[in-house]
Amino acid sequence: MNPDSHKVIYKNEYDRMTEEYNAEYFAWAEDLYDSRIIVYGDKGKNLKKSESICSCGIIAEDLHSKSCVKCIMALVDTETGDIYISDTSFNINWKIIRRSIEYGMTLYTEEGGELNIENAKELVDLSRLNKKGYKASIVHGRIKLLRNDLSGEAEYEDNPCNRLKKNLLEDSNLNFFYSILSIYVHDRQCEEIKDIDADVFSASKVIPDGMVMCPKCKRNILLRQACSGDEKQMSMVLSICRRHNINIDLLEKCILHKGLKIIAYTPFETAILCGGDKWLIKVNGRKTEVLYGKDDVSDEGQKHTVFETNNQTEMSLNEIIENIADRYVN
Repeated sequence: MNPDSHKVIYKNEYDRMTEEYNAEYFAWAEDLYDSRIIVYGDKGKNLKKSESICSCGIIAEDLHSKSCVKCIMALVDTETGDIYISDTSFNINWKIIRRSIEYGMTLYTEEGGELNIENAKELVDLSRLNKKGYKASIVHGRIKLLRNDLSGEAEYEDNPCNRLKKNLLEDSNLNFFYSILSIYVHDRQCEEIKDIDADVFSASKVIPDGMVMCPKCKRNILLRQACSGDEKQMSMVLSICRRHNINIDLLEKCILHKGLKIIAYTPFETAILCGGDKWLIKVNGRKTEVLYGKDDVSDEGQKHTVFETNNQTEMSLNEIIENIADRYVN
């Protein structure tokens, strides 16, 4: 079994939940990529009674819960493998179910498997929720009834809350995006943002008190700050960080509170600016040259930076940056 599988990572939690929840069957959400997910309404009145339909607990990864796992009660048709879930439960849990399914899809394809779907949304059957003149659709992780004469995109744009959300995301002065119902702030490109309903969406120039950075996009949040929002710089710095295993967490205080900036001139030449100091780091194989910059004024009165050799070392780039950051952390 793949060691990255939720079935391995959360085995102890699975054992606990099978004892805690009263269900005839239990299934991992990451294994549902070949199952049809049928959503029903009217408290199940439109479900046909059958001996093959049994209670089922769906185990999905939920990083917002203390145990990082959630059990969602549903029904399963043991003859067809179809999963039945109420519209209420779907709206509450689809985001974590979808992520777990698509995580399982990734594991499956990495092991050589082939799938005939591109995303988990294709597994969902909402036909039982359609009403005269309206069709049920999934819009940002929740079921919406859309008029047949109005496309989903047009209805989305027609909603004032959606227009406000779009405007907030396009505002370059805003750095942190979040749901007022959550404790997490996100980077503007975080996938989680798509799942935040427009009527609870907000944004800020700074991290609001009591909120924390989303663990999935924390690296992007910090690097966007360090690169002053420059997308090209972010791309290059991200590549450098991955190649040299840079621990971004060690720069967190410097970036958020000391204004540390990172400039990548080339994949092998990077500048660190903090507290009025400038460090130029040149990587050449195992040798790394560190130069310390001082401001100087030319005869014409123009200010420029003169770099002086600080040392030449075989320390890793991560260790060098950590030593520089230590100078500015209280």
